[in-house]
Amino acid sequence: LQALRTIYGSKPIATGNDAYVVTNASTAMTILDEGGVDTLDFSQITLSVLADLREGKFSSAGVEADGTSKYKNIMVSNGSLIEHVTGTLYDDVVFGNYQNNVITFLGGNDIVDGQAGMDTLRLWKNAAEFRISKDTASNAWNVEALNNISGSIELQNMERIYFADKAWALDMGANENAGRTAKILGALFGKEGLSYPSFRGIGLYFLDSGVSYEALMGAAVDTRLWPGASKADVAKVLMGNVPGLVIDPNAYANTTAMAVAAADSELNKAMINLVGLATTGFDYIIL
Repeated sequence: LQALRTIYGSKPIATGNDAYVVTNASTAMTILDEGGVDTLDFSQITLSVLADLREGKFSSAGVEADGTSKYKNIMVSNGSLIEHVTGTLYDDVVFGNYQNNVITFLGGNDIVDGQAGMDTLRLWKNAAEFRISKDTASNAWNVEALNNISGSIELQNMERIYFADKAWALDMGANENAGRTAKILGALFGKEGLSYPSFRGIGLYFLDSGVSYEALMGAAVDTRLWPGASKADVAKVLMGNVPGLVIDPNAYANTTAMAVAAADSELNKAMINLVGLATTGFDYIIL
């Protein structure tokens, strides 16, 4: 089919928001979908699944007549874009793709690799029911139910978790969106400014939307002080928020460059405990 389409051309197929529901009895399928925001739904399967959203890859889901799991019976064709996946109540393995994937967890002990993109794990439970931690040796995040019943998830290459009551950010590297949000808040509002989930949500909203670190810093400077504030005034705020920081205002081309340097300083990273945040993440309010 793909060869014929390459030779003769074709109109786009399945460009709406489609849901592909797989059941135990579903026959083998090849998914050809070239638009919209689409979901591969395994929630009705009564055994573990291997779900793979990458182009040209196979998923294994369903139950054979003898009760065993079906193997490589679902393919996402080349050129097809599937953004979302819903797992099962059992122990699933899920691979995302380069899209911004949303992976819905229903239960079991899952392993999830979001791959590229801004990827989100969705759980229909409150955050207080889970423990979130990072294994620095494997670089994997672990989300474990405290009741030892609701399951656990090992995460790689995932940036966000949406609980029923709040959201959580995992991308706490110094050059990642949540880490940069923490640095901006620390430098301009002090350690106490970082404690507000609403402030964290504002920073993540803009960075996740594609606003650059420098542009957000400039806007934050204007918000913290006022548009057109002098270098001396900005330096005073920065040095007041970051203990031990010494700034020569004349060494910077503008107030944004000065604020970026302060935010990126080792003193600011230590003050906000960026190393600690890198193993816990932080909750935030979605705008």
